[in-house]
Amino acid sequence: MTFQLIAQWLGVCALLVSIANTVWVWLSVGRAGIEKKLTEIGVKIDGLAGNIDVHDSRIQAVEAEQRHTPSKDDIKRLELDLTRITGDIGKLGSEVGGVARTVQRIDDYLRSKGQA
Repeated sequence: MTFQLIAQWLGVCALLVSIANTVWVWLSVGRAGIEKKLTEIGVKIDGLAGNIDVHDSRIQAVEAEQRHTPSKDDIKRLELDLTRITGDIGKLGSEVGGVARTVQRIDDYLRSKGQA
């Protein structure tokens, strides 16, 4: 081997070492920033996990209350019952009107008989 060939190989090796060093520095500097961002994200995730627990308990409370609320069928039955009751009240109103007229006639009769 000649000295020129060794010098060329040493130059190529030096170039490869400098490229590897550049990549290593680039990755390690990027890694520090990434680790910092990952730590920040981890803190945010921990905070969100607490919020999820709060929301979970609120959702469970709403679901527990929802079991007691009437369903669509219950509301429909109530509507039908209310319609029936409204009809019954109308009938009672006409009957009470008849009774009121009868009471008025009796009152008029008794008043007129008392004056005579």
